[in-house]
Parts: sequence; structure tokens; C-alpha cells
Amino acid sequence: MKNREQWIFPGMPVLSLLRAQPGSISVLERFGVDPWLEPHAQLETICAAKGIPWGDLEIELKSISTRRIDSDWDGLSLPMLLNHLVLDHADILDSMLPAIRMALTRASGRGIAPGRLAYIATAWPAFTADLAAHMQEEEVFLFPRLLQYDHCVRHGGRHPDFNAGSVKVFIALRMLGNEHKQMDALKKFLSDWRAIPQSGAVESDAERSLHDLLEEFQKRLETHSRIEETVLFPRGTALEKMLYDRAISGSASVMLPVTASTR
Repeated sequence: MKNREQWIFPGMPVLSLLRAQPGSISVLERFGVDPWLEPHAQLETICAAKGIPWGDLEIELKSISTRRIDSDWDGLSLPMLLNHLVLDHADILDSMLPAIRMALTRASGRGIAPGRLAYIATAWPAFTADLAAHMQEEEVFLFPRLLQYDHCVRHGGRHPDFNAGSVKVFIALRMLGNEHKQMDALKKFLSDWRAIPQSGAVESDAERSLHDLLEEFQKRLETHSRIEETVLFPRGTALEKMLYDRAISGSASVMLPVTASTR
């Protein structure tokens, strides 16, 4: 993502910060801030209430890594795993998709068969719009909820907001179904793309370049989906079960009021 430092500012709500950079929760906690008590409060308000110099907080927030991690996702804390996924969303939406769109623009009239261009012009925008909506749904609801669950488990006695629905049900109905549909749609798109006749007996440079970009995009999306399905979602549902069990058994050391919704 383009220079995340630019958007960290005093009037930024805590929840907006955590949605954009989940790893920031570790910084807030080090400064003694429980982000879920007042998730819609502005950072400058929190600083004033806690006596935290804004400059000190800003430096720490900007120190959070903005590099995606290429392996060992199991070994990441949940906040840093979410941080990686949000960065991956940004790179896919802000870099990979524009690169494919640029390749399509450059390829127009430069060796790609009209049938292929017409197919992409029709099918690609709908696919990318669905993908962007899916990623936004994760960042707006699911990721903050899991971040809150993780905070609750690490700070015994703080119960999350169960009223907005079960993460397990949400993942089953919204996330896994969408992940599979998107991968199926992408595979069908690539299969249909290959089935359309080339412009000549040999694949043109423009066709080959676009094909390579689409293949790279498929691999990237498959890796992203695998991390969510095999690492994030199981960890998230386990956290939720732990908190439900704790609430039912009354084993929490302190019973705090339900915190503000992350909606």
C-alpha cells in the first residue's frame, strides 16, 4: 500500500486505525489503551485522556511493519497475521489489479484477438468488483471482530460483543462460500480466456504478457485464500468458542459491560 504513514493523524478514530493496520493494537496496548472501550474515539482524544504525547504515539504507530510476510503465517500473532492480510488486500487491489488493467489497455489493438479482449472487458470488471467487496467485508467486520476476540482472550475478563452475530456462522456463510466462489470464478475466467482463439498461430507478446499477469494473480489469490482458510478462520472460530465457553461458565475474573460494536 502507498505510504501508510500519510494517513495516521490525530483525528483518526481508533477503529479506523485498527481496520487499516491491525498490528497497531500492540502499540495501543503498550500505552495502556484498551481500544475496545471506546473504538470510535479519536486518537487525539485518547492521548489527552491518557496523557500520551501525540508525537510519541505517532512514532510507534509508524514503526509497525508495512511489509507483507511470505511464510510462517502459523507463527504470527493474530494481530500481525491480520496486518499481513490487510497489506495483501491493499497490494492486490492497488497494485496487481491496476497492472492487469494497464496491460489490457496497452494490449488493445496490439496483437490480442478481439474475442479475448471483448471477453475480458465483460467478465473482468464484475469479478474484480466482487473481490473488492469481499475484501472490504473482511476488513470492516470480520478482522476487527477477530482482533477484539484476541484482545479479550489475552486480557481475561473482558467479554466481546456477541450481539452482532457469530463469527463461526459468518465465516461459514459469507467468507468460505465467497472464497470458493471467487476461486472458481477466476479459474473459469482463465479457462474461458485460454479457450478463445489466439490472434495467430503463435501467442502474441501482448497475449503472453497478460496471460503471465493473470497466472501470477491466480497464484497470489490462492495463497491468500489458503492462509485465511487454514490459519485465520480456524484460529478465529477457536477464539470465539473459548470466549463463549468462558461466558457460559462464568469463569472470567471480571465481568465488564459489553463493549461498543465494531460495526
